[in-house]
Amino acid sequence: MQPLPVPFTQARASVPFPGGAPMLFGLPDRPFTVLVIGLDRRPSETGASRTDTVLLVRIDPKHHKAAFVSIPRDSLMEIPAADGGFSRDRINTAFVYNYSSEDGSAAPKATMATIEHNLGIKVDHYVILDQRKAEGLIDAMGGVTIDNPREFGQEDYSDDDVNVVPQFFPLGKLHLDGYQAVAYGRIREGSTDFDRIERQQRVGSALIHGAASPSALFHLWGLYR
Repeated sequence: MQPLPVPFTQARASVPFPGGAPMLFGLPDRPFTVLVIGLDRRPSETGASRTDTVLLVRIDPKHHKAAFVSIPRDSLMEIPAADGGFSRDRINTAFVYNYSSEDGSAAPKATMATIEHNLGIKVDHYVILDQRKAEGLIDAMGGVTIDNPREFGQEDYSDDDVNVVPQFFPLGKLHLDGYQAVAYGRIREGSTDFDRIERQQRVGSALIHGAASPSALFHLWGLYR
């Protein structure tokens, strides 16, 4: 079967990795690709969940560059099946169809295989984040600063379908904490999936810039306390 054409958006950033990625995170001193899987999972939910965000991050520590490619969650692709074959479905089903409570790597590896089979991109590592984990990571880094190109918001925003916390993002430079940054990337009201993807890339780029700073180790320590 031939790979299916997939629309995507991409972004690039210059990232001054201090001493290279290996010294900071123990990652290889060569270009590598990380798959960021964002799950649409509420705080009270467990088990299998469809992916709300599929983001590929290509990091070149030698040349201090990072590139982002986002794959829309509804992109039609050939999804690996348990029998070794493939079925045609949206990419966000690869995780849930291959989820295993006994093997935590089964679902992300299926998503990685989907990307390699359809797009020919080999993924070296993966990261799985739900709303709370993403919020905690961003807070541990001291928040993120983004340049917001247009004002928008949502009066009835809720991250758990119970508690409403209105969110409003004015035009210009904004420093966001974890809750605000997740909301910035999640809000669908008055926008398209491509608009959300671009917002998620802004947050991701800001997070990588923060992680590449010498003070990152002190911020990340908060994740282990």
